[in-house]
Amino acid sequence: MFEPVLTRINSMKFKNLSFSVFKLFLTLPLVFLFVYGVQPLQKHQLTLKVTGIKEVKGELVIGIYNNQKDWLKKGKEFFKKRVKITSKEESIVFDNIPAGEYAISMYHDENSDGKVNRKLTGYPKEGTGFSNGAKITIKAPGFKKASFSVIGNKEEIIALKY
Repeated sequence: MFEPVLTRINSMKFKNLSFSVFKLFLTLPLVFLFVYGVQPLQKHQLTLKVTGIKEVKGELVIGIYNNQKDWLKKGKEFFKKRVKITSKEESIVFDNIPAGEYAISMYHDENSDGKVNRKLTGYPKEGTGFSNGAKITIKAPGFKKASFSVIGNKEEIIALKY
């Protein structure tokens, strides 16, 4: 006689318990947002000042990378831009850059053939440049050597070397 009533009471407890857990999962994120606030993903402006351009012809090919794994790999750039050269110093603006670690590689594609032309020794014939003052030694600099932080609007100066 009491067995059906107990079964019904037990099932009600579990329903209420599962409903309480459900409410908790809905409420917890709202409490977190209230306490810590909603901070939108801030985007910044990165301005590149390029100096040392030898001749006013061709294009600058710029790759911005956001991790070591993709560094200097064609097609793996976080941002990529080709800019027609109009003076011996150029200023290029990238908008909507999220905060983070970046490294920049660029070259002066003098003949606009889309590749870095090389000397017999393997070194670039056309001007190249890297962020953070990094230079080519026996090989191109690593991501860490060329990297810099973006935590607000940033200006990076890159001097091309031929």
